[in-house]
Amino acid sequence: NGALAFRGEEDIAAIQELLESISAGAVKRVVFALPRGASWALPLYELALLTADYIARNRLTAVSLHLVTPEERPLAQFGGDASAAVAQLLDDCHIAVHTGAYPVAVYPNQLMLIPHATLPADRVVCIPAARGVPIPGLPHDQDGFLTSDQLGQVRGVQDVYAAGDITAYPI
Repeated sequence: NGALAFRGEEDIAAIQELLESISAGAVKRVVFALPRGASWALPLYELALLTADYIARNRLTAVSLHLVTPEERPLAQFGGDASAAVAQLLDDCHIAVHTGAYPVAVYPNQLMLIPHATLPADRVVCIPAARGVPIPGLPHDQDGFLTSDQLGQVRGVQDVYAAGDITAYPI
């Protein structure tokens, strides 16, 4: 039983099934795990918070929620104040946060993490790691993203600039 990879609208039914399993008492430990290399973590945080809201509204007290992230702090890419606010919100919603770690394998009733640790889990929800689509004739990294400098110029190619999700440059 592997992780549920939430890609978007096509996976809403799977999330609804997860919530039904929680309501029925079949699932008591849910881990939301951000894979290493995922470039846009926000949807995973939203899923964790929406699940916490569902649990609170339905008074399901025997359920534990965890969020695993390789980030040093929750949603670090948004900066200190935003990250601190999200960390407080996660704490207020009783979501245990495990920073500086990422998932490597899902086993029955547990998630293996790096650095070496395991976390009890009846279900694991993740988002797919981001992958680029290599463009023939343009340099890209091992994940298919264009390599560019801080101004967006594609390395090694004259007069070609790139910005956004196709680049390896951090947000």
